[in-house]
Amino acid sequence: LFTALRLHTEPTPAEAYVYGGALYNVQLQLEDEAGEPRLEGTYQLFQNHPNPFDHTTMIGISLPKPGEVNLKVFDAAGRLVHRDRKYFGRGYHEFGLSRRDLNGNGLYYYVVQADEFTATNKMILSSNR
Repeated sequence: LFTALRLHTEPTPAEAYVYGGALYNVQLQLEDEAGEPRLEGTYQLFQNHPNPFDHTTMIGISLPKPGEVNLKVFDAAGRLVHRDRKYFGRGYHEFGLSRRDLNGNGLYYYVVQADEFTATNKMILSSNR
């Protein structure tokens, strides 16, 4: 759920009302697969979606502060096949990749580096999805 939804309080603040009109603040805590809370304000690399993909895919990253983000994509043999560099503000952002950015069907690893944060994940390009 955490990777599928982006929740924030803009433009509508998170609040709930009960009978009688009392206002309650709503706080949602999302947890990772291990049951640990996902903390806002931390670096996070998300699984690309869709995966596997046949035309285009998106790689999401969450940043606690603005900065330069580097994306490198390697094939299964460890060869660098694609790189991208963007400056993003704080929050959730995505890199887009298409089939023509890569060297055909197969397993790829993507590495995202931002400030002191580095994370790796894998994806599959397949025309037989």
